[in-house]
Amino acid sequence: MFAILILGVSAVTITFNKKDLKMRNLSSTLTLRCMSFQMILANITFAIVVWLVMISASFIMYKNYMFSVNGLLFLLNSFVFSMAVLSISLLIGNLVNSKNAMSAAANVVSLGCCFISGVFVPQAYLGDTVITIARFNPTYWYVKANNEISILVNYSKENLTPIIMSILIVFGFTLAILAVTLVVMKQKRIRNY
Repeated sequence: MFAILILGVSAVTITFNKKDLKMRNLSSTLTLRCMSFQMILANITFAIVVWLVMISASFIMYKNYMFSVNGLLFLLNSFVFSMAVLSISLLIGNLVNSKNAMSAAANVVSLGCCFISGVFVPQAYLGDTVITIARFNPTYWYVKANNEISILVNYSKENLTPIIMSILIVFGFTLAILAVTLVVMKQKRIRNY
């Protein structure tokens, strides 16, 4: 999902940031705010569609489990993570200028985040230094929440609190990266005029 969102969102962002298309859009009757709002809605729609396609496999393979409390927590966690990945994708799309750089960024960022966060190797086997670095990455918290959800049998407040905290941290990453993206977009807009 990480690589798909980066490639999809970045491809559209790079296309819309090309000088000729940008100048044509700026001369249209739509305001810049309206165009930006439409781009945000389009990107959110794309992220939701990718998320729905990804989770559909889990409903096919584990249909009864996905309607349990654990399954719903997995869905919530994956949805919040997809929004964090969307914000990272928007940032990458506004930083890179070519399709080759976009492809390289998608591979490096998605695989790099997965390697240090416990996707390929369980977090229990990662060293302390790697874990310390991985904590600055939403993928770490997503995997951590998934690990805690997978062993959840008692839905008490003390068992749910670490899961909710991990999900909220991923949501915090979403907001922080989105704020950085908006600053980058504004700086690019100022530089181009």
